[in-house]
Amino acid sequence: MSKLPLDGIQVVEMGQIVAGPTAGLIFADMGADVIKVEPPDAGTASRIGNMRNGSFFYFNRNKRSIIIDLAPLKGKRSRCE
Repeated sequence: MSKLPLDGIQVVEMGQIVAGPTAGLIFADMGADVIKVEPPDAGTASRIGNMRNGSFFYFNRNKRSIIIDLAPLKGKRSRCE
């Protein structure tokens, strides 16, 4: 079996709306290792825009995911430091 064009490339996807997941999908389909970063409430049914339906699974196929809380200020560094 021949290698895909982006085999060996790693991509971090942080998109939430259609454009971000679509770009990640294209990279993943072309062989890149795509890691989708999701917020802690990603699976919560009350979250606005949370629809774990067919389109969610379609746009996130061939991806790995990790949940990271990027909201707290602790641990963040300013660019001015």
